[in-house]
Amino acid sequence: MNTIQLKYFPGIQVQIPFHANEIRAGRGRFGSLDKDARKSLFEDLFNMIRDTVFPKTIAFSTVLDITKASRKPTEDLSMVFSDVASRFNLFLTRGYRRGPKNKGMIIIDHSNEDKYMEFFQSYRDNGTPYGSIYNIVDIPYFANGKDTRMIQLADLCAYAVYRRYEHNDLTYFNYIRTKFDRRSRVGPIDGLKHMTNNECSCIACTSRVFS
Repeated sequence: MNTIQLKYFPGIQVQIPFHANEIRAGRGRFGSLDKDARKSLFEDLFNMIRDTVFPKTIAFSTVLDITKASRKPTEDLSMVFSDVASRFNLFLTRGYRRGPKNKGMIIIDHSNEDKYMEFFQSYRDNGTPYGSIYNIVDIPYFANGKDTRMIQLADLCAYAVYRRYEHNDLTYFNYIRTKFDRRSRVGPIDGLKHMTNNECSCIACTSRVFS
């Protein structure tokens, strides 16, 4: 990502945070780039994600459709967070059984820090609706997305998923669709979950129906 920054902002030595919505809208530093340049920047960033090899970059995402949402945003946030955490834990469990005794850590953007800490403590004490998460160590750590490239990377993936499910825009989702955790080439896509009461033909739903 630093190399990509150097391509578009060669005269700036400090780290420029890549935030998808700011790039799209041309806000902040990205206001100096025209629409074509911002499109090219997006392509470079998503090509970078696509071209990394397993297991350097593995994605996990949970999408909550309005048909499954409650009228309590905190409960919805907890449901989605517990699902993502459980999918990450499942990935670590599979690796543990194969041999590598790795544990995982969760790092979250600092927004809603108190809520996430409360959720996670409950998961550690009582488990999630999907089981325990013993392979995730310690507590979540929080960082400002402006300061860490990894949170910026997660933001890009979340943006691609949002565009696909909110606007049916596959432009950037197609770059990352092979990065979602999957236990085998023919098994379900474990790293992507679409919670909906509607019939759906997305890859998350169809991989579970036909696998």
